[in-house]
Amino acid sequence: MIPGVIEESPNKVSCREYYCYKFQIRSSRQSRLLHARRLFYEFAVDQYIKLETTRLDFYRWKQNDMRFELYQGLVDSIMAGESRGSELGQRIILPASFIGGPGDMRRRYLDAMALVQRFGKPDLFITMICNHEWNEIQEELLPGQHGSMIAQI
Repeated sequence: MIPGVIEESPNKVSCREYYCYKFQIRSSRQSRLLHARRLFYEFAVDQYIKLETTRLDFYRWKQNDMRFELYQGLVDSIMAGESRGSELGQRIILPASFIGGPGDMRRRYLDAMALVQRFGKPDLFITMICNHEWNEIQEELLPGQHGSMIAQI
């Protein structure tokens, strides 16, 4: 079972699926939510926090059901000299599939190092600077949006 996805009944929708639906841009009708500017941003951050909390709670309560071959964090702590259990606190082991967790970050790092080993060090660092007054950017903005607030197009 994947956290945030409900597979039991087609009549149920997970929290993540609901907000993905609400945040979609549709050409058939204007969404008041998406045009609420700063209020929308606050709402989106609140929902993201709710989803992350739900995912973390899932892993916290399912620790006994998950099987981990190696509790790497516990091993690292003991090797670092923290031999008393009272200094370690309660460990919650996150699988590598948890995006942003230590296992995921370690896997991404190892993937990046494998690319460097295979293709060599990067030669170029390319950035693109653009003017928010360009016609290409202005044409993509919705009514009421300002080009200087666009981070990615």
